[in-house]
Amino acid sequence: MTTYPDVCLQNIVDFSPWWEEYNGPEYRPGRLVWAFLPYVDQVPLVLKHTGRGGEDGTEHYHLKSDLEYFNVKDSNTYISLPAAALPQKNKEVRFIYRAKCRPAIIISKSGKQVDSELKKGMASYQTAPMILVAPSFGVDSEMRSGYKPELVDRIRRCEYPQFLWDMLPINSRTQESLFRLDQIQPVGKTTRSIKFTDYCLSVEALQLIYVQIEWLCTGQVSADANFNKYRDFLMEI
Repeated sequence: MTTYPDVCLQNIVDFSPWWEEYNGPEYRPGRLVWAFLPYVDQVPLVLKHTGRGGEDGTEHYHLKSDLEYFNVKDSNTYISLPAAALPQKNKEVRFIYRAKCRPAIIISKSGKQVDSELKKGMASYQTAPMILVAPSFGVDSEMRSGYKPELVDRIRRCEYPQFLWDMLPINSRTQESLFRLDQIQPVGKTTRSIKFTDYCLSVEALQLIYVQIEWLCTGQVSADANFNKYRDFLMEI
């Protein structure tokens, strides 16, 4: 059982618990999962084909490529080079990202399934179900310097809408984690994309996170009485 410090949202809420055990097969909102997620703040690298292999440059299963930083202003200048080894469609580019398998919270389990008749003849990506997840970052292990203790203390007090501090109920290299609500991103609704843990946020805990997401999206602190009560108390002590 996680023991939270005195000054944090998880320790002063009027309900218990914050995390509940859950090992069902459902993509349930609030479910804690593992997912390979990119560092979204980086400028992606583009894999730019410069030629095919072979002496005459016609070998389709070997490619010559360069890596360069992507610039949206140059997105129409990338040339499509037909090759069986790595086909590339017109007006598309291939990005290379740094990514890491990290804990994340399911924020949304996807929308309503599109009827099979309505998606006949369409490419799968056009209607493939997605879930939305919020990634977490270790407080003391992501960078050599980690997060400054002064910043972590202010995040614990709910000062910033984009951060949610927590102590995850799973084995991890770091004791404390920060969920980035401003990095909520889609992940394919498949076990090839994510791995379930046996934990899920309680209904009440997830509701508070939804209130914080609303605050992040609108710039206005919600009129939710409970959230305001908890935040005001944390900011004062």
